[in-house]
Amino acid sequence: MRRTLIVGGGITGSALALALAERNCQVTLIERQPAEDEFPSLDETVTGFGERVSTLNWQSHNFLQQLGIWQDVAAQRFLAFIRMTVWDGDGSGYIHFTAAENDLSALGFIVENKLIQVSLNRRLKQHPHIQRIEGEVTHITQSASDCTAIMDNGDTLQGEWIIGADGAQSHIGKIGGFRTHHWDYHQHAIIATIQCEKSHQHTAWQRFMTTGPLAFLPLGGKNTHFYSIVWSCDRSLADDLIGMDDTDFAAALGTASEFCCGDIQNVSSRKSFPLHHTWVMRNPAHRIVLIGDAAQRIHPLAGQGLNLGLSDAARVAVTIAQGTRSINQAQWLSHSFCHHPYHVAMGMAIGGLHHLFKSDALLLRWVRNSGIQWVEKQQIIKRWFVAQAALGN
Repeated sequence: MRRTLIVGGGITGSALALALAERNCQVTLIERQPAEDEFPSLDETVTGFGERVSTLNWQSHNFLQQLGIWQDVAAQRFLAFIRMTVWDGDGSGYIHFTAAENDLSALGFIVENKLIQVSLNRRLKQHPHIQRIEGEVTHITQSASDCTAIMDNGDTLQGEWIIGADGAQSHIGKIGGFRTHHWDYHQHAIIATIQCEKSHQHTAWQRFMTTGPLAFLPLGGKNTHFYSIVWSCDRSLADDLIGMDDTDFAAALGTASEFCCGDIQNVSSRKSFPLHHTWVMRNPAHRIVLIGDAAQRIHPLAGQGLNLGLSDAARVAVTIAQGTRSINQAQWLSHSFCHHPYHVAMGMAIGGLHHLFKSDALLLRWVRNSGIQWVEKQQIIKRWFVAQAALGN
């Protein structure tokens, strides 16, 4: 039985490991950090929710359900949102999306990343086909039929494939000789948990401004006044916001959101990270595949990052389990996952939206405001948007 080496034990790498193991493939998962397998307490305070949350589409939900992970996550905490409002902060245009008008029970699922990760870690620990090793790969050699990873302690590991699932600025990508294209958005994303005056009513909100988009993501639990925010903004504004105390930040956030959820009553500590778009341009290694953020990292405005990673994991698992019979097939496989049309299209669309809403040119402001008002009246187009974002089509 052939073995696959996966480098990176985050959500994407762990999901791939479990998907392969469930198809009776032998897997070695390599990760520098120890695996955490205890669920956190589910306090309903601004400090009781995980710092990082993800919006899962139906495709990701179904994939995690097939792996037996979603059932564990749902037993902890999540929220299925049924409405979303998007509006132009510099105009009167808005778009309302609802699950009901698209014959869906939900537009998506908002989940704390830590709950998904712990669920995966617990399943991986129990699976007989998965070996977990703590360490770092320092060098890789390849032949026509397999590859060898040399570890930082001198050990060697052999497999038919090496999968780089080690995130943005992938170490596997670097030592594998991958060439990447990179552009800087010159923005930071600020994340925090907040408590608002109004109940969320299972509704997500997103306002586009010339300084960057602001998203309010409703959180699960009995108290329906908690949201996770992602505020992407120019670096100078981000620095100012991070430097504010809680009271001033809450006031600035309320103004920026046009108080769509009422007054901001409480806020957690804030964290920020720089935003850039990176994708693999060339793959010289026929036995190394990059997936998730290692292959492409996109702006968080559409909330599709983890969905793309889980889509990679699902497709790679099926293809590897089916087997490859020639060097040409191996070369095609390693190239195709780094240049999948859906990934390229998503990256281009998100980049285009970012530049469209960032411009304060009068003509562009009129075009986008008029366009938003027009789209709001076009049910066929709105259903197409939902198919792309909610269903992962």
